[in-house]
Amino acid sequence: MQAFASRSFRGALGTLLAAAAFIGYGATRTPAAPMPGARAAAPPSLTPLAGSPLQPRLDETFPSAVREDLQTVADEVAAVVSRLLPGPPPAFRPIICTVDPNGPLTDVTTDPSRYRITLTVTGRYYAQLVYQLSHELAHVMMDPRRTNGSVETVATAVSIRALMDIADRWQVQPPHPRWQAYVPRFREYALARQAEALRNFPAPVRAAAYDGRWDEVALYLRYRRPESEGRPYNRDLHHLAAMALCAEPVPWAEFVGLGTLTDPSPERDPVFRSDLQLDLSRVPLCLRRIGIGRATALAAAEFAARPAVNGGFLFFDGGHWVWLGEMDPAARDTCLPWLARLGATRLLWEPAVSPMARGAVAGAVPGS
Repeated sequence: MQAFASRSFRGALGTLLAAAAFIGYGATRTPAAPMPGARAAAPPSLTPLAGSPLQPRLDETFPSAVREDLQTVADEVAAVVSRLLPGPPPAFRPIICTVDPNGPLTDVTTDPSRYRITLTVTGRYYAQLVYQLSHELAHVMMDPRRTNGSVETVATAVSIRALMDIADRWQVQPPHPRWQAYVPRFREYALARQAEALRNFPAPVRAAAYDGRWDEVALYLRYRRPESEGRPYNRDLHHLAAMALCAEPVPWAEFVGLGTLTDPSPERDPVFRSDLQLDLSRVPLCLRRIGIGRATALAAAEFAARPAVNGGFLFFDGGHWVWLGEMDPAARDTCLPWLARLGATRLLWEPAVSPMARGAVAGAVPGS
């Protein structure tokens, strides 16, 4: 288990945010420092996993001039993801990759005998290919018949980790000697994707991520979770949650089959569904880092003016102030009236269970 964030996270991402333009594939600049913690004590194994079920095959829609090289990169991605998420996927099928401008995504319905992964990469944009394919292979290992905000967060975390791991592998032994020059591109691409996501959050949220105040980030993610689960393709939220998840060592293997923890399960209802949440009693405990399954209640309040309140997490967003705090589950009857007296115009109390699974108490403050 490894983390890819640490004390110097602020410096690495802050440098990117301050840049006039974000790093794209092929940009010319001094390589950004890799995420501290992405380095293993020893280089990752360079031997492909014999018999790995993750053997994506690129079809003829990829240009013939680059298909062989892209297949080599795809094999590298499969090896990295197989080490992060070991074992057979929940529902094995052969994996065919094809070019589609509407990708990336994993199609589980068109052909029930195989997974069809669509990608947008048609040139030697290796960092983009690693990012897209590792995300989709993570879905295969979690069960691509299900997705939601939690599943998308883990897939996003895998994609960032895969970029850093490929950089480590190629630093030591690239598939071709000249490909070692791509090593900084993978690290820059990972950092740029995260920095690009962070710029879309309120300044206090960005500052909490830069400073490594992950409890505050978890509060914010918990507050945004109904939106994340209801619209499971908010990539900015997924990146922020991936940073919080990976701020400490991650038990990656526990995510194999994560998508099966819905009701009904994919075995009972095998069609693709994005409207089901995970059973919080069965998810890995590390998801508490992103506000899932916390043992405390969440109190949230909106104010027209900045409230005179200490503690918690306060930020300005969308024309109003928002205060968040984790509370004793039994404190609802004292906490909500206190926030109302402070002038809250809207209150939310989420018990120590999923708001989508059990319901949250929300609404305007009486008399406001």
